[in-house]
Amino acid sequence: MNEVYIKVEDLGTLSKHFKNKDIITLVEFISEMENLDADIESLKEQIEDTERDIEDNYRPVSKAEQYGVSERWFH
Repeated sequence: MNEVYIKVEDLGTLSKHFKNKDIITLVEFISEMENLDADIESLKEQIEDTERDIEDNYRPVSKAEQYGVSERWFH
């Protein structure tokens, strides 16, 4: 079976994922895209976890609490 090759310079911004290579196989390209997809999913999960953590563990602080004064000062 004949291999399909891709010029790295033709990949534009994706070329940075194939340092020190001029030509890659289609299999290498697909493998790297799968890795990038997995990285994206992992980052999405981290963002969701952080958002959930913020919602569960933090609350807005009123001006009175921030300055250590009575709420009446702000009415």
